[in-house]
Amino acid sequence: MLSVYTRHYPPCRQTDSNYRRCRCPKWINGTLATGKFIRESAQTRSWETAERKARLMEIDADPLKKAAPEPNWRITIEQAVGDFLRDEEARKLQKTSTCQSKTLLEKQLLGWAREQSLTFLDELTTAKLREFRASWNNGALTTQRKHHRINGFFDFCIENDWLLRNPAKKMKPVQVSQEPTDYFTPAEFAKIVDATYAYGEWKGGRDFEHRSLRLRALILLMRWSGLSILDAVTLERRRLDGDRLLLYRHKTKVPVYVPLPPVVTALLETVQSMNEQVASNFDQQRMVAQLAGIFGLIAMLLAAIGLYGLTTYTVACRTSEIGVRMALGADRLNIVRFVLRGAFLLVAIGLFIGIPLAIGAGRLMAAQLFEIRSWDPHVFGFSILALGACAAVASILPAHRAASTNPMKALRTD
Repeated sequence: MLSVYTRHYPPCRQTDSNYRRCRCPKWINGTLATGKFIRESAQTRSWETAERKARLMEIDADPLKKAAPEPNWRITIEQAVGDFLRDEEARKLQKTSTCQSKTLLEKQLLGWAREQSLTFLDELTTAKLREFRASWNNGALTTQRKHHRINGFFDFCIENDWLLRNPAKKMKPVQVSQEPTDYFTPAEFAKIVDATYAYGEWKGGRDFEHRSLRLRALILLMRWSGLSILDAVTLERRRLDGDRLLLYRHKTKVPVYVPLPPVVTALLETVQSMNEQVASNFDQQRMVAQLAGIFGLIAMLLAAIGLYGLTTYTVACRTSEIGVRMALGADRLNIVRFVLRGAFLLVAIGLFIGIPLAIGAGRLMAAQLFEIRSWDPHVFGFSILALGACAAVASILPAHRAASTNPMKALRTD
């Protein structure tokens, strides 16, 4: 009978060898049915995995001992693949990793299993997996990565108690021979730097006069900092502190200062940032947008002036009516409401006609411009509030004059 126990190491504070929840190494101890004494590492920090390994060791040592009866249901390959992909999405893995799993498992494995008339997960034996791997038309490195992904898929199936053994474990590993990339000699590196000057003579695209400078700064930064292309391109300017570059270790996040030659720092200081490049490349578009905003403010001002004039004219034409209302008992507040109601009625009619036209114009703009929606509720709400405020300011003065009218004089007005 084999049993599992834990060997605790600092910083773990547990002393009980039967404690299961820590991440200390798990060991297997006991005697097999053949009488052989076993004490070896389970090669895992999971108690459940060590228990499963101990049971398999007992079964392998005693051929007469039968394994526990399997359940009366068998999971299909499609169900296992679906659960594995959903688990990867729940773990918030990178999109590239999930896409590679979908390509390998959904498109390739499920398609190959249908061609082989394989339905259930336990039908994927080691021999079948060798046939599946032989159908890949990839290089050695890609085949090795696929092998590891298939191995992880079957480990997931074992953790869910769908299988007892991983059939991919018995497949021989893929041999990959990679030659390490050697460093450039000083002469070769000088040729690379000199080649950047040629881009300054090619006048194509926007901001072509700075292209040679940016390429040279990128190459020298990668040479003296050891950064990759992606990290060097996305490096923030605030990381440059004089002749030192502030970096952080990937795992420990410990700050590290990397010294740079003065020539490299001077070159980096002359390179425009992304915001500066965008600002210099879109000056004309920004000027057009500012002019459009100014024209919009002028249009709103003209609308307010026109509404003021129309409201004043309406009040002057209805002076007799206002006098009759005041003679019959209407107070000044009612007169002000009467005038403002007429002014805001005109605003409502204008909004009823203008909002559909604005949405239609927005759809035309969305088809021509990048990341522009056909309508923005915040912009429309602000425009309606601004127009209502202008209407209130333009109508309050005529409404005040109408409320201050003498009823006797108003009744004598023709």
